[in-house]
Amino acid sequence: MLKYSKSAFIFLLSFFSVLSSGQAKQDFLELLTVKFQKYCNSVPREEIYVHTDRQEYVAGEEMWFSVCLFDRQTGKPSADSRIAYFEILNPDSRPVVQKRINLEEGYGPGQIVLPDSLSSGIYTLRAYTNWMKNFLPENCFAIRFPVLNALNNKSYNRNGEFKTPLSKILPETRSSVITESGLNIGIDKRSPESVRIIVNSTRDFRLVGGSTCYIFVQTHGVINFRQVVNLSDEAVAISIPVELLVPGINHITLFSASGNPLIEKLIYTPFPKTGSLSIAETVNLKPREKIPVTIKINGNPSLRLSSRNMSISVAAAGNRIFPDIDDYMIFGSEYGLLSDELIKSLVRDFPADSIDKFLSSMKSNWIDWNRIIKGDLSGLKYN
Repeated sequence: MLKYSKSAFIFLLSFFSVLSSGQAKQDFLELLTVKFQKYCNSVPREEIYVHTDRQEYVAGEEMWFSVCLFDRQTGKPSADSRIAYFEILNPDSRPVVQKRINLEEGYGPGQIVLPDSLSSGIYTLRAYTNWMKNFLPENCFAIRFPVLNALNNKSYNRNGEFKTPLSKILPETRSSVITESGLNIGIDKRSPESVRIIVNSTRDFRLVGGSTCYIFVQTHGVINFRQVVNLSDEAVAISIPVELLVPGINHITLFSASGNPLIEKLIYTPFPKTGSLSIAETVNLKPREKIPVTIKINGNPSLRLSSRNMSISVAAAGNRIFPDIDDYMIFGSEYGLLSDELIKSLVRDFPADSIDKFLSSMKSNWIDWNRIIKGDLSGLKYN
């Protein structure tokens, strides 16, 4: 008969207890991953960008535009919706133009005539799909643009401001930090190879909330990183290799030992400057001479262009008042109304690090952890 000492028996019990605890911790991350992926598949995010031929108009003029529909997760054109709703709202938020645009594989051109009866003022262009109606007013594309009518003495707000703030059309952004007594996180991006997340916790927090937490990082619905964190000290650092972070707004969430979201933080990882498209320069032009435009594809022989999915307009240099499509899609409508200061930063091509200062006042209106954990997919009225 085999005999075991009391100390050996206690050791075996402790060993199996550690295994069981570790398995339970990993099971939570697996369960969270499954719920997160199910939510993103059941509640996909569509984003629209509208490219107009100009950024200011005279009443009675034509507006030519292109509507581009994207899937938020992949960043590629979406064929899920076939119709886009296009609206022009006056400064009182009342529609003066409404039109439906047919979309083919995420792209649809359009044209409208601005009524010659419009008063001078700042108007809003808004666009969305039927699916996006489930999440209005957040989930839509909206820009302001001036309209001038020299033949109409009436004018909305001669100082150029809205009677109705855009926050009545789109809600204000919300804070991204869920405060928890005794716990906070800091970000160190000084290393070019990795991003360090420092989890700071007090002794009282660890005694009450436990010495375990979970970190989960995702970018527009794509999981980048997840890990069990042992709060063995007041400050614990987790290094995430930069190559694991998808370019865009990286959403970091810290969960408690019981699986409740404690803190959310947003950081920005810039997109690589590929420069795949360029326009050949034309010099020594004569007045009223036709200008040849040559678009070059650089370093990507598999890329093919066709007039069917291109949208081109001519504007005076340095006259942009709204971000280009690549800049806009960093945020899309997921983070609510973009402030005028942030738009200016994007338009003027400020360094990527300057975007981080805006992220502390933003929160995703798509990724809702309470709904994800509960598996709540209710409230979707539109297909």
